[in-house]
Amino acid sequence: MTVKRIVKAIKFSKAFKVYIVIPLYSEGIPGSSNLQEILHWQYHTLRYMFKEINRNLRLYKSSASVEDYLRFFFLGKIETPPKTQVPQIPAHQIYVHSKLMIIDDYYCLIGSGNINDRSLNGSRDTELSVGISQAYFTPYQENGEWALPKADIYGFRVLLWVEHFGEYYDWMDNPGFQATWDKVVEIATENYKAYLNPEIYQKKNILLS
Repeated sequence: MTVKRIVKAIKFSKAFKVYIVIPLYSEGIPGSSNLQEILHWQYHTLRYMFKEINRNLRLYKSSASVEDYLRFFFLGKIETPPKTQVPQIPAHQIYVHSKLMIIDDYYCLIGSGNINDRSLNGSRDTELSVGISQAYFTPYQENGEWALPKADIYGFRVLLWVEHFGEYYDWMDNPGFQATWDKVVEIATENYKAYLNPEIYQKKNILLS
């Protein structure tokens, strides 16, 4: 689903941005067979996505890269440890178990279903999800440019971004803009450096790349 939509954007030389937040690592014992199987299929899923997008970039002779369309992030937290004699871990991941998709600030899907065919095609896993749309608030053209609606779903997404970045910035209003994409990647990359060296950096935002 995601790859097909990105390929469509590549074919017609259109900008398209997909932000995906997943756990840095799955819950469980790293060496257990259950966790290894999860990591196995996660690796092959990501590998397929990157290979298929890359193949189509070459097919349509695009100078773009996979990272111009698709980015993966995770959430982490850097704590200030209390002054005790017990060893503390100042940096840790925030385990993402939410199933949430927001499309162009006018459609939102949230529930127990994973964003894949197994959960969403209606004939396999039993799940419960809610699709939310605002019929009178859809993307529109303004001075020849596409603009996103600014209604309740927009407000919900921006609140999530504020929680992830620590405060509100104007560039959050337009997630499809290249400048926004670049800023998110820049901040998330810096946050990852802080995550690896928590004794050097102190960050209040939690999105990492």
